[in-house]
Amino acid sequence: RQATPENLSSFSQRSQEAMSILLQSIRDEFLMHIGHMDSPANAWKQLETMHE
Repeated sequence: RQATPENLSSFSQRSQEAMSILLQSIRDEFLMHIGHMDSPANAWKQLETMHE
């Protein structure tokens, strides 16, 4: 089966969606663990400032 441009674009779009869903769930999981120590929002802010 030949890969047509339509197939490829829909595939990349699906993989992007899957990736964002995955990242979202990872982040939620992460925030939940940190949430025991502090509020998730603060934890997320700390994480963001760590990356800067």
